[in-house]
Amino acid sequence: MFEELGSATIGLSPHRFHDGTAYLAMYGLYNAGCICWRSCATARECVADWQTDCLSWCSKEVQPDGRFMNQGYLNRWPERYPGVHVIEHPGINLAAWNVETHVLKLEHDGIRVDCQPLIFYHFSSMRRDSDGRWYSYRLLGPQFEFAQA
Repeated sequence: MFEELGSATIGLSPHRFHDGTAYLAMYGLYNAGCICWRSCATARECVADWQTDCLSWCSKEVQPDGRFMNQGYLNRWPERYPGVHVIEHPGINLAAWNVETHVLKLEHDGIRVDCQPLIFYHFSSMRRDSDGRWYSYRLLGPQFEFAQA
């Protein structure tokens, strides 16, 4: 990931929605699960602006202008700040909403996503039952169900 980011000021991970999860695009182009900032004035300005934005408005109700919780603000960062790089590595921020478009393979050194190492999986909407088992949702079109993790 760091090699891909190179000298980028800010790194954003896209949701990478596919046809079956395109209805989720209202939640933003990028996911707040993985954001990278270089230690520089532009990145510090971005973080400060994001903090101000989130403190002034942060709700789970999608707004017509694209705001949604803390991640709707990310949509404008590529035009708002110089040096933004959208991370392409498929093993970064793999999630229920994008996993179906990738080939996963278990190898001796770990899981591969499209022949690249899985860096992290974004578990979302985790829930624990009374027996201590964890569940994560599985997308089924516009609905979801909980499946054992």
